[in-house]
Amino acid sequence: RVDNVYGDRNLICTLLPASQVDEEQAAAA
Repeated sequence: RVDNVYGDRNLICTLLPASQVDEEQAAAA
């Protein structure tokens, strides 16, 4: 499941800044 989330975040990373992805990860965790 973690790998799946990381993969999803990887896709978003290409569209959003790393800081934004960090916030998303914190919310998902």
